[in-house]
Amino acid sequence: MTNRLQLVNAVGEDIQSSSSTINTVKLTVKKAPGAGNIDIGSTIAQWVDSTGSYDLTSSGYSNTPDPDGSSFAVNDVQDDDDSISGSQVLNDPSDRATIIFSAELIRGTGNGDGLGEGETATVRLNTQSGGTTTARLVVPETLSGNSAVSL
Repeated sequence: MTNRLQLVNAVGEDIQSSSSTINTVKLTVKKAPGAGNIDIGSTIAQWVDSTGSYDLTSSGYSNTPDPDGSSFAVNDVQDDDDSISGSQVLNDPSDRATIIFSAELIRGTGNGDGLGEGETATVRLNTQSGGTTTARLVVPETLSGNSAVSL
């Protein structure tokens, strides 16, 4: 059994009304059934969209995540033994972590460079053991009036 992550949900936040773009993407993940411990800190994320393909590494755990254009941040949703905050490891089936991406900085310099209405992106999470999880992100056709949306 390959140690891979399982996607729980995907959310777009920090919606910029002037450009109708999503600046932040949050993926909540858990261990896939049967998987052993998974070190998110060693996971490589590949972000692919209409602007290109980008390989991102973990910038580490943070209570106030602030990812940049070359890394993703990690935060915990549920973690009974502090394995995520301590070492970025999912070691229990109940552990949930959020992987946070700055879409605007991955795709450009900010200032409305996030994912726009109707756009898509694919994120592949490749664990150290070779397990791959793919998340296909689809931005709704209308972002107006929303502070967050499901992707």
